[in-house]
Amino acid sequence: MLKNIAPCFIEDLSYCFSSTNTTIILNVDPIQSSQNLPPKYYRDYFHEVLTFVEKMYLPILNTDELQFLEKYYRLSEDAQCLFIRLTNRTKSFFKTNSLSYAELYDIQSCLEELHDQGFIEFINPTHAHAIEEIANLFTKPELLKLTEILEPEVAPFKNIRKPDLIRWLLYDYEALHLIKHIHLFEPIVEVCFEKEVSLIKYLFFGNRYADMTEFVIRDLGHVKFQTFDETKFTIRFNSRKEVDEHLTISLMREVFSAIKNEYPPEEIFDWYMNWQIGFAPLMAQNSRLTFDELTLKVALWLEKKKLYTQALQVYELTDLVPSRERRVRLLYQLGAMEEALALCLDICNAPLNADEKYFSIDFKEKIQIGRASCRERVLQ
Repeated sequence: MLKNIAPCFIEDLSYCFSSTNTTIILNVDPIQSSQNLPPKYYRDYFHEVLTFVEKMYLPILNTDELQFLEKYYRLSEDAQCLFIRLTNRTKSFFKTNSLSYAELYDIQSCLEELHDQGFIEFINPTHAHAIEEIANLFTKPELLKLTEILEPEVAPFKNIRKPDLIRWLLYDYEALHLIKHIHLFEPIVEVCFEKEVSLIKYLFFGNRYADMTEFVIRDLGHVKFQTFDETKFTIRFNSRKEVDEHLTISLMREVFSAIKNEYPPEEIFDWYMNWQIGFAPLMAQNSRLTFDELTLKVALWLEKKKLYTQALQVYELTDLVPSRERRVRLLYQLGAMEEALALCLDICNAPLNADEKYFSIDFKEKIQIGRASCRERVLQ
């Protein structure tokens, strides 16, 4: 029940496992321990999530999400179980012949029902953009067998590596041609309603990456969650706008983590500044802290990359501690003594916490000494 696991509403799920909120029990083997769970435990967990979201956030769900709920409840119990199993995995595409779950005796019937009701769809020409992801579902022997069906003029060597084989297929054949033959070779399906399911999980867990596994951890005894009074839960989001903004910021956090090592720091700076120009001015106050946390993360990264001027510009977008301290230090390092002193005095007069207060007192003296030394050198 919900009294044992509460919606976290945080970007970093590690908070849920901190000493103040949980007690780590044992490193239990989840495969062996899963025998102690109900046969359709994932469905039970998902329904806990749905119950909470419908109770707390039903007014802010959009038409697509409400239609998803209506259609989901019309599914048979087994079809619901299979759908939840698929949505709880990281992939979007699945080989239907490889699906096997002990609690589901007739997966083929479940697949047919999910397809008829629009919860999955077989790959078709619209999936051409995902051909590499689809090809990676197959083993190397399976891909070699598919290659034989394609009847190439020059076949690849049998000892070719799988990544090279996939590159060869993508180079020699159009994506649409491959999609057609893969569909005939083995049925592949894509899970639908991913956006709606992601939103529902976000409203419960408070982040984009938690799933039903959190309940498994709880019920297997890996973690004891802090007990919460369900009657005292309050909603975090008062409007759909706030939900969408938090989701956007969460997505941008993921994008930043993905691209920061792929592109030059200067391009990362331009990317972030261009995005925030259109986002920050219209942002709800409720989204401010989440935005500030991401902004501080980007600024600290730019400073670490020694892009001091750019880092300073990003720090200026937020007052979240320690952004003002970092601005003072960078201004001082860049030789802008008067600006550094002015900001330091502002912090001293209105510190946001004790760290800011003590920093401003100490660094103010350092700036004043440095400024005096500069004047002496000028006079000499």
